[in-house]
Amino acid sequence: MTSDAIQVCIENYEVLSIEKVRETFDLIQKGTPIITHPALWWAPERIYGVPDLIVHTSWLKDKFPSLLNKAEEDVGAKSEDTNKQDYYVVFDLKFTSNLNESNKAKDLLNYTYQMRIYSYILGNLQGFMPQNAYLITRDRTSDPLPVNIKSALNQPLDEDISAIRERFLEIKLNGSNYLPWQDSIVESNISHQDDKWYTAKNIIAQEKVPGKDSALLYQIGTNAKRQLADMGFQSLDSMLQLEPDKIPFEKCKGLGPAKSKKMRAILEANRSQSPLKPPESLIPSKKHFELYVDYEYFTNVNVDFERQWPTLEGCEMIFMIGVGWENQNGWSFKTFIAEEEDQEQECKMFER
Repeated sequence: MTSDAIQVCIENYEVLSIEKVRETFDLIQKGTPIITHPALWWAPERIYGVPDLIVHTSWLKDKFPSLLNKAEEDVGAKSEDTNKQDYYVVFDLKFTSNLNESNKAKDLLNYTYQMRIYSYILGNLQGFMPQNAYLITRDRTSDPLPVNIKSALNQPLDEDISAIRERFLEIKLNGSNYLPWQDSIVESNISHQDDKWYTAKNIIAQEKVPGKDSALLYQIGTNAKRQLADMGFQSLDSMLQLEPDKIPFEKCKGLGPAKSKKMRAILEANRSQSPLKPPESLIPSKKHFELYVDYEYFTNVNVDFERQWPTLEGCEMIFMIGVGWENQNGWSFKTFIAEEEDQEQECKMFER
């Protein structure tokens, strides 16, 4: 990034070291332009964290004069303590993009909580609360996304963050007293994809939850599960015991007619223990030759930082195609692989 940067924590767990906290505070006192992975504690509120960067506004004004908004500069200039006219602000780096779009709202909310906690600690440590923190994303490397900080100096932690902290501490300190199939504070979410915990969550959903977890049904997430429970459908078995048409899926926010139709078909197949076949008119006629094709692809996370900075557009492409077919000798299979990671070689692979 810059020769002005000094790193404190190599690994995030080092935030638990008092030596790293002292080192961070010493660097703040010296006015170090950029501190990477600082160890931030604020004992009165029992919070800590490791932001990617804290950056001194004097450095920002010099290197990126248009970054700080006018309100931020005015607040610093009006500080009663002249030593606080320049201060530190939090930056965090996220390898994502389009955080302003609705489908990224949950991600943005989670990142915002992070930034607000970091900024609250930093503000109290330096004796001045910044007005904003900044998110650097792959599509905003030179135009970071501002996160408004509403915390006030020498005031309690914001109520919404405080509630999250209390839940975290309760689980950390007393988690062994709770069961995921009984206590909502540690409720298991089978609908959330997590390979690491899939087996455990599946055992909980299938064997521990009375009547089986309703989220085992396709399209039922946490919100729909709670809405169905309010309507009397506490479990998967409670839905299987009723004619699918009598279950008002459409009353659940996010479950429209199309999704509800599929859910009812799944329930009916499980009730009858036989597959529901589509109408014959919708089934394609059997062809003399049929190919089974599978594609493997790189998403746009496949980025060459050296070559693509600062656009970081990645190289989204299909890099391998498997083609299989049945003949009189049995099963045959052929694999095609792109020779390079670029769209030209992807096209040549398709032509082959």
